[in-house]
Amino acid sequence: SERTENVDMAALLALVQVPGAGNRVARSALLAARQLQCSLDTLMAMEPRALLESLPPGDHHALVQAFAQCNDQHRESAQRLLARCTKAGVSAVALGDQRYPVAVRECLGDRAPALLLFIGNLALLDQSGIAVVGAREVSKNGQTLARACGRAVAQSARALVSGGAKGVDDSAQRGAADAGGSMVVVLAQGLLTYRGAPYIRDVLREGRVLLMSACIPDSPWKQHAAVERNDIIAALSEVVCVIEPKKTGGSIRTGRTGIEFGRRVLVNCTSDSGQGCVDLMRAGASPLCEVDGTLADGALEKVLAAKRSAKTEQGSLPGMDQI
Repeated sequence: SERTENVDMAALLALVQVPGAGNRVARSALLAARQLQCSLDTLMAMEPRALLESLPPGDHHALVQAFAQCNDQHRESAQRLLARCTKAGVSAVALGDQRYPVAVRECLGDRAPALLLFIGNLALLDQSGIAVVGAREVSKNGQTLARACGRAVAQSARALVSGGAKGVDDSAQRGAADAGGSMVVVLAQGLLTYRGAPYIRDVLREGRVLLMSACIPDSPWKQHAAVERNDIIAALSEVVCVIEPKKTGGSIRTGRTGIEFGRRVLVNCTSDSGQGCVDLMRAGASPLCEVDGTLADGALEKVLAAKRSAKTEQGSLPGMDQI
């Protein structure tokens, strides 16, 4: 029920605010609640000895310690956050919930976030996703290329997956929005601190956007959260397009992670990309565009067409889990 979900969300929000707890302890708490078939709130109220006696054998020291340190201040803060989330239309899906994205759970494994918060149309996760990521400081050619990719994704009836940053992300999002497409925007900050551009708010009202975050709702942008955000983007995408990546940074990592996850990676290298871009190409990435910045002989369109053909040919086979 909605009330049970709110109670569990408040309990998780309280738990992750305990110093040193983090995602690993939150995951352990969810697992323990499922094993004992009780709510997180009930689990956290149990005496330590009774809890340890009830759980299967294992090292539960960190979990019990976090429960003991979760005080009234953490709970009150969590309740305030929950009230703000409810007012802002922020909902949550916990690991183990049927609505939790399967690709994130399977690709990230033990690193999958215990809690994903979202605003917008969660059903967009049912669409195949195409990621477009890249530099914040992007050239005019890069902006044009990103917009073209966004439009191509929209026209293919896929959801654009991006990180909501300025530069390449924003250009791709505008291209998808202008073409009537949908998008999944994964943020490296809390949803309560995100201020989307007016066009994001417009398509959100139309049900064409899902804003998602694994961060505490009121948290600012953080570097470690950006790393997790990039992994989620790669997991949610069947193709990852990397535009004007720098020598190091998030877009190079997203491409590398996409290859690790078995995704098709298309990359637009520049003189600033350095060895990281070379390594992506050696690992199996393909060129996204020509030297003049135009799409390489319809590179993205060819990939999308190939995916559509594969789905059409094999979609009728029983038991096939197609992209």
